[in-house]
Amino acid sequence: MLEKIKAYFQKQVQEISTDVVLQRYGAFLSLTLTITGIFWIFSPMGSFLESGNEAICWPFWQSCQSAHILSLTSNRFLFGSISVLSLVLAWAFWTGRKLKHAYLGLILLTLIKLSVVALDYRFRMNQHIMSLWVTIVFLFIPNKRATLMVLIPVFYFWAGVIKFNDEWLSGAALHGRLMFLQGATLAWACAYVVLLELVLIWGLFFENFWVRFSTWAQLILFHLVSFAIVGFYYPVLMFFLIMIFPLHWASKTTIKYLPRSAITTVIVFSILQSWAHVLPGDTTLTGEGRLFSLHMIDAWTECVANATINRPGATPQIKNLRMKLPVRIQCDPVVYISRAHHLCESLASGETLDLSLRSRKTTDPELQTILDTKDFCHQDLRYSFWLHNGWISTASN
Repeated sequence: MLEKIKAYFQKQVQEISTDVVLQRYGAFLSLTLTITGIFWIFSPMGSFLESGNEAICWPFWQSCQSAHILSLTSNRFLFGSISVLSLVLAWAFWTGRKLKHAYLGLILLTLIKLSVVALDYRFRMNQHIMSLWVTIVFLFIPNKRATLMVLIPVFYFWAGVIKFNDEWLSGAALHGRLMFLQGATLAWACAYVVLLELVLIWGLFFENFWVRFSTWAQLILFHLVSFAIVGFYYPVLMFFLIMIFPLHWASKTTIKYLPRSAITTVIVFSILQSWAHVLPGDTTLTGEGRLFSLHMIDAWTECVANATINRPGATPQIKNLRMKLPVRIQCDPVVYISRAHHLCESLASGETLDLSLRSRKTTDPELQTILDTKDFCHQDLRYSFWLHNGWISTASN
């Protein structure tokens, strides 16, 4: 068994070592870790993991608070170490030296990054999902170049599917974040993004150089504009990921057939993206079926989240659970389930907690009940990632 595993990894390294495009792309992929560490250092992320601060836990690890043991300085040192070490990996991939060590180093740093993300739900970002998929293909899937060149356009396609709603097409999802685009102009721009991601993206596969280059250039322009909405991290990371195309074009080689690995990867990825559409209700509000799919601004949500603490013989105490969060998770039920779990630990004997969450998209007329759970702490509720959770209300579409 060990010999087979060793042979498998040797085969992956060999494919990279014999393809200069993959080596160069490995450098750009390593740089995604560099900017991840930089982003974490200069954002509040370090304080999220600081010992003593409240954790927002993923459903699969409600006791994540116990793993928040480092100080803010230590967390930032960890993030800085990821950035520095990933620069070393980028150099190794670009020069083609020590490729085996660079390959193993990329696996190690990716695992460290995933461990950090698992420590707190606030680390959930679209960037991590896409870079993880690309990294998995680069490290473990055969026919890497062809698979990457098919998978990345599929990212954009499913992003367009998510955005194909009134909230995005009207411009309401951006909530006034593009000051230089307003009203009808903003709506046209949002519609163009959907057109780009659903239809024009396939221009990357045209034989005509100017068609595919203009498509790639439109992606660059789109991400440059997104600086004003989401900051530097997402646009720069996407720039690194889509570098596979100019690297491939410059090599003047052709991909003559679509390998089975590419087909399988795209099918698996697409199933994860479409799963939320199978579940009942408005999953933009319930979040069900979306934990492992693309995670981007497709709608702007508003919500009211409260925990009612009932004490025997006393007036119930209502605690507002809302907190400052990124727009994509500010009304996510997972956040308030986690906060309620933490409150359960502080309840005295005889006290109970009722959890409520009412949410809406800005284009909806009124708030809808998402969570309304009595005596939450004694319900022993389990969160299903793939099936509908009966205790989460199916907000109507």
